[in-house]
Amino acid sequence: MDELVEGAKVVYMISEQEAEDMNQYIANHPDQHPAGTKMYAGQPVPATVVLSRGPNHAGEERLAVRLDGPGPVEKSYHVWAADLHFAAGAWHKVENGE
Repeated sequence: MDELVEGAKVVYMISEQEAEDMNQYIANHPDQHPAGTKMYAGQPVPATVVLSRGPNHAGEERLAVRLDGPGPVEKSYHVWAADLHFAAGAWHKVENGE
């Protein structure tokens, strides 16, 4: 699926920076994740395309990809659809220079 449509189930590929940020969050909140949880750059993660208003519901509603996981949906990691491109069967965050 190389087009993002609200409600679609997609695969999102974790970037190196996101893996570092997520692992730091996991380390700081061990009660929210199973022991040994670790994210890796290039790790494919199931995700859902949603409409989002961003952090604190403060912005204009727009298309985003929300990583699926065991936690509450409202606290799930989101990436704006406009910041993504499709390659090798998964969605990736556009890095500087791409």
